[in-house]
Amino acid sequence: MRASTEEALTWGVDALVLDTGDRNLRAQTLYSRLGFDRRPERDVPGDDVVALAYRFALQTRDDVRVRLIRPEEADAVAELVVGAYASDFELNAAYRADIVAVAERAREHQVWVAADASTGELLGTASTPVAGAAISPLARDGELDFRFLGVAAEARRRGVGELLVEHVLRLARIRGLDRVVLNTGPDMVAAQRLYERLGFERLHEREFTFERPDGSSFLMLAYGRDAGLEAVRREPAAA
Repeated sequence: MRASTEEALTWGVDALVLDTGDRNLRAQTLYSRLGFDRRPERDVPGDDVVALAYRFALQTRDDVRVRLIRPEEADAVAELVVGAYASDFELNAAYRADIVAVAERAREHQVWVAADASTGELLGTASTPVAGAAISPLARDGELDFRFLGVAAEARRRGVGELLVEHVLRLARIRGLDRVVLNTGPDMVAAQRLYERLGFERLHEREFTFERPDGSSFLMLAYGRDAGLEAVRREPAAA
């Protein structure tokens, strides 16, 4: 069920829906435990069995869709995320090369995009590991880490960054993981405000000093937040 739900998430569809017989109590318990909502208005009565409908919402907004990147979008996503990071601080050559390696990252991990639902315009991006892996040394067992959260300049103040973080939290919940963690630099003040507003807290014991090639250094900050059902804000599901 977790694999099926995550596969549907990658497509950018509204929800995963299913039905089960009204006598199949074990299945009903499983679906409820995994976060599916009962949709009685979509039940299908039969002569002997009633098919009970369940729905797991995968999108929370009608105007923006979050899905996996398409191969032809790699260059556009690289330009988007470099622009987002360069607006906050000066990028050295090594870090810039890491940021723009979108196509390579998409082959090994998951590169997500937030796209305008009506125009298809790319508004933001974030990267996560595939199930069972990590995308940075920060993550421990039972945790999901993410990197390269970026929002296009023209899409700021539309809640795209928050939407992408909530998407990562939803992915962690689908995988049955306990916590979402991330690193961020001290210059990324806007990102820090976003994380703290969404309930992330500093993980001081996991922070470290990053040495630049020129000999300068800075403290790499770490944040984490529980990803359980009670921690994820769930929007009303559309019919």
